[in-house]
Amino acid sequence: GRYYAAACATLFAGIQPDVRYARPGDAMSKAIATARSGLADVRARFVAGKLPHESQLVVKYGLPGEDGPEYVWAGISSWDAPERIVGVSASDATSDPTVRIGSPVVVETSDVVDWALLDGTGVIEGGWTQAVLDAGERPTP
Repeated sequence: GRYYAAACATLFAGIQPDVRYARPGDAMSKAIATARSGLADVRARFVAGKLPHESQLVVKYGLPGEDGPEYVWAGISSWDAPERIVGVSASDATSDPTVRIGSPVVVETSDVVDWALLDGTGVIEGGWTQAVLDAGERPTP
């Protein structure tokens, strides 16, 4: 837990939970669709042990909040059932005081908006929504 929390703090340094409302046709909607379209494949590779050596699979998912969903990351521990992911929170949620770095979480696959494979250098695959946020693109009204 502590090693994972330290690794996430390093990899996601300066990234704060960000509430965004995706609209059809914008870059964020496309990023979410791309991530979701690859979930079955990355799950199959995870379950089969076919991910790169010493990589960590993480997912970004939405938690309900007063002003819309809050998106947080979690490292995957197991993914036995296609519809449910068991993992460890990679961030402290503002909207849910039980979701803290290193705390266990159960994520419904339908709530996942992104996924990424991380290694010691950062994101090696995935992370489409984060790329949109890093590019500074704002959804159009």
